[in-house]
Amino acid sequence: MTIKPNKAFNDLPLLPPKESLVETISILKQESKSAVVLAELKGLTNTLPNPNILINVVI
Repeated sequence: MTIKPNKAFNDLPLLPPKESLVETISILKQESKSAVVLAELKGLTNTLPNPNILINVVI
């Protein structure tokens, strides 16, 4: 895709994307793994004296 600064949207695909492109087996498997890891991270933040440390790292 070539970018043309004077043309709006630069031929971007329309939203929302087709369901068949988003809900694939590999994406759903990764979503499941991500949910588990985020739950573990949430649990580990309770062991920190100051959970805001994690937020400050991102900013």
